Amino acid sequence: MSEPLRVGRIAYTNVAPVYTAFDTGAVSVEARFITGVPSDLNAKLDRAELDAGPVSAAYYLRHADRYTLIPTVCIAARDEVLSVALVSSLPPGLLADQPIAVTRDSASGLALLNLLLRRRYGIEPVFEPVDDPLEAARQGRPTLLIGDRALDARQIFARSHFYDLAQLWNDWTAGSMVFAVWVARASVAVERPDEVAALGGAFGRSVEWSRSHTDEVIAAAQRQAPRDTALYAKYFSTLSYTFDAEARAGLARFASELGYSEALHVGC
Repeated sequence: MSEPLRVGRIAYTNVAPVYTAFDTGAVSVEARFITGVPSDLNAKLDRAELDAGPVSAAYYLRHADRYTLIPTVCIAARDEVLSVALVSSLPPGLLADQPIAVTRDSASGLALLNLLLRRRYGIEPVFEPVDDPLEAARQGRPTLLIGDRALDARQIFARSHFYDLAQLWNDWTAGSMVFAVWVARASVAVERPDEVAALGGAFGRSVEWSRSHTDEVIAAAQRQAPRDTALYAKYFSTLSYTFDAEARAGLARFASELGYSEALHVGC
């Protein structure tokens, strides 16, 4: 009997609506979950240390030939995302020649910010990777924040200094922004198709369960990172976890803007 699929799990509260049903036993799944930040999970998949899991949308688009999309789950934002933001005292269009501190943890957030600055605002950005982006923002440096650090930044910085990247994307394209997708390595999808299909079905059921168990999902997020309940309620209602037609269209637009449309296979 083969070992369970090794499946990545993002170490942020934004995936609570995806994994809480598994944690509570409400939905069963044959998998061994391995937790990490997005960039680490990308690398583990690349080294075949994971069989499946979430990857940043930008990473998937660069390597679509290596992976098969799991079409039941994603992390998308129809309007604002709350957890991917540029914190800056200057508006984005005035950041030419201004070094922007960026996290090392997210490929999609950085790719989206780079795209917006170049294509929407017409400036050539200068990025400086830092180990502690929240501290860089506290020092007054323009900074890209993602995940829980971005949520914390909403409580620290003036709203006028907080530029939600999904909101900027939506204002520009009138579409959704997909930040992460779930994939299986292409070889695993070929060798273990029934298990990959079962995994996709479990993710779909887990996301569906979360819609009617909001209190349990928020409680799980609170255990990981205590925050105001109203913030988590807003956060999880803002995000979309279903890889539906609107999310697919948003991913296709992102692929087109990045020049990867030939590699994108949204219908799989």
